[in-house]
Amino acid sequence: MNITLRRTCAAFVVIGGIALILWIGFGMPRDPDDTGLWLLRIALGFAGLGAIHGGVRLMFPDRTGESDTENETARRDPAPAPGPLDV
Repeated sequence: MNITLRRTCAAFVVIGGIALILWIGFGMPRDPDDTGLWLLRIALGFAGLGAIHGGVRLMFPDRTGESDTENETARRDPAPAPGPLDV
């Protein structure tokens, strides 16, 4: 996937999650006696947090599976790097 398209989609997902969280906090109707609405608010709150987390994972993907030449050489050579006093 193109990195620009991926980050644009991620920004929309994060903004949607933030909007959902704000709507739950400030705009959703409240009824203290209705347990079903209370559970719905909690479920929507977790869905908003999940959307934010998913958007961040889209924007900054985990790159541990990719090979990096510096990391590979550091893994193969367990000796510490030479310092300024090593002659």
